[in-house]
Amino acid sequence: MFDTEPSAKKCAGMQGLIKEGSEKIEEEAGDAALICAAQKAEHYEIASYGSLIAWATLLEETEAVELLEENLQEEKETDEKLTEIAESVVNAEEAEEETDSEEEGKTENLKTRGKSNSRSR
Repeated sequence: MFDTEPSAKKCAGMQGLIKEGSEKIEEEAGDAALICAAQKAEHYEIASYGSLIAWATLLEETEAVELLEENLQEEKETDEKLTEIAESVVNAEEAEEETDSEEEGKTENLKTRGKSNSRSR
């Protein structure tokens, strides 16, 4: 479209986000943490496409604007899907796990109190 050969350049910001996500996987941080890392990458891409659209608009490159807007929309849809998953499934599961472990802790405390009370009598 621009009569130039495409070239690639590594993006330090995206590399950092990928590294952070990889660390979450290694730490077995949980699905919510992984979704958070994925959304950070999506937001970075959304910001990048927004800037590219602005530049293409200034250059009056309407075909490029249309293509970039398609990509931007795909990134926004992916971000929305990640939010839906986090809100409907992952956060609910993790909250349930916390509730279960809190209940186990309360039960254990009651057992411990019962033992100490019977000893003091």
